Amino acid sequence: MKYLKFLIIPTIIINNSCISGGNYIPSSLANDKLSLFKLISPVTELEAGKQIKILPIITNLDGSIPNNPNLIWKVSNENIAKIDKDGNLTALKDGKVTVTAIYNGKQTTLDLIIKKTGMDINNNPNQVSKIRKIVVKLPNQETPLIDYNIEKLGGTLQFEAIAYDSDNKKIDDLTFTWSSSNTSVAEVNSLGLVKALSSGNTNIIATIGDKNSNIVRVIVPNAQANLNVDFQGE
Repeated sequence: MKYLKFLIIPTIIINNSCISGGNYIPSSLANDKLSLFKLISPVTELEAGKQIKILPIITNLDGSIPNNPNLIWKVSNENIAKIDKDGNLTALKDGKVTVTAIYNGKQTTLDLIIKKTGMDINNNPNQVSKIRKIVVKLPNQETPLIDYNIEKLGGTLQFEAIAYDSDNKKIDDLTFTWSSSNTSVAEVNSLGLVKALSSGNTNIIATIGDKNSNIVRVIVPNAQANLNVDFQGE
């Protein structure tokens, strides 16, 4: 009796996830992990020769903020301004420049005007240069929290911003710029008073020149993730 022998060769299907060692994340999915990616600047017009820090605001879908995000920075015209890997922008000559930040395949932009003439400065430049950190918190707190709740629409929270020098001493007589990342949820005035307008959450920050405070999140009951919002302040 003769026996027939069959050789069975298994078929292996290789996809991109195998090639990448199981860590492959399509760019479309990476982009979907962000609910907010915006840039804010302490000023919209900058005098040639001055430097400011552009602050990226990044929020994941779950409301968390990435730690030390790795961004790629670009400017539309390097003859007008230049920017380093940390978002520090130096104005070179008058004109309009667009700043672009790229994170996880997603990008956002910010327009700035560079002017020859000097800008009005409300704060003493010598004092501003001494600032090591800016802390935003409630007046009766020793240290700030990450989240603050406003329990009803129309309710308010009064924040304060305190600047410290390298010796951890307070620097007085400073005027801060306050910003809210979602003004439809809560607005903030020039004195740091936050008022709840609708359900959701928003990030509050105080700035002076190129100095930025910690970010605090204000939550109004039944909060939802922030989507497509800009920082706007007074």
